[in-house]
Amino acid sequence: INAEYMGALLCTTEIGGLASFEWLPAILRRATAFKTTIQQGILNHGVMVYHGVRTYAYEVDGFGNALFMDDANIPSLLSLPLLGYVDWNDPLYLQTRRLVLSRHNPFYFKGKAGIGGVGGPHCGIGRIWPMSLMVQALTTRDTVEIAELVQQLIVTARSNSLMHESFSEDDVDDITRPWFAWANSLFGELVLTVGMDQDLYKALGLTTPLKLTLAPDPTE
Repeated sequence: INAEYMGALLCTTEIGGLASFEWLPAILRRATAFKTTIQQGILNHGVMVYHGVRTYAYEVDGFGNALFMDDANIPSLLSLPLLGYVDWNDPLYLQTRRLVLSRHNPFYFKGKAGIGGVGGPHCGIGRIWPMSLMVQALTTRDTVEIAELVQQLIVTARSNSLMHESFSEDDVDDITRPWFAWANSLFGELVLTVGMDQDLYKALGLTTPLKLTLAPDPTE
């Protein structure tokens, strides 16, 4: 949550170049100072060593204890670049990402269905959220990885052509919430983000990047 808030503060500080209200500089200075404090707090208290690897912690208690795991919901450790907190190629994030997408994360599952992904306490053990596959795709620049994830997402939707809340690690047709608006919207964002990218569009099997233009208003 602190990382998400810091990303919002970062956006706030960038407003400085867009407006010249007399009261704005003071607010921007406070937001910048607050952002720096949160960032330093995360680095000082929100980073741990887990299985010999330095990584972001999922949770700390203020008494020196830390928990490593990740949950498919956003905000999550996997989604840190989406939150505007770090770049996708930040070394500490990449180390965290590798742990999140492995058995070191108690909520990473991969069973007989052959699709690995993150779930969480909400749906329980052995249930993968398609949303985690979307976040994984939106936080990498590897076209091969993205293409594989998109194909896996299509497979998980075969029961009704929609994105679901979760599916069983052993059976993609064993789903919860046949209609999950958040996941469907995020999948649309994934397709548009990748399809319009000058480098990533090939992950969708496109020959050229998508170019979307607004249709003319028939009333004008």
